[in-house]
Amino acid sequence: MNKTSFIQTLSEREQLTQEQSTAVNEILENNMIFIKKSREKITFEIAEKLSVDSERANEIYHTVRDIIDTAIKDKLKHPFRE
Repeated sequence: MNKTSFIQTLSEREQLTQEQSTAVNEILENNMIFIKKSREKITFEIAEKLSVDSERANEIYHTVRDIIDTAIKDKLKHPFRE
C-alpha cells in the first residue's frame, strides 16, 4: 500500500477529508506507530491537529492500525502481488 492509497482508505473509513487524512499520515510519519509508548503521543497529536476529542482520536488511531496491519498481512500472504 502506498501513501496515496493509505490516505484514501483512511478518508473513506473514517469520513475524513483528504487534508485531515494527510495530516494524520504526517503524524504517523513523524512517530513510530508500533511502539506502545507512542500510542498516547499519536492520539494526542491527532486530537490536537484535527481538533477532535480523545475518543475520536483513538477511533482514528485504531483504524490506522487496522489498515496498516491488513496491508502487512496481505503483503506477507502475497509478496509479489501489486
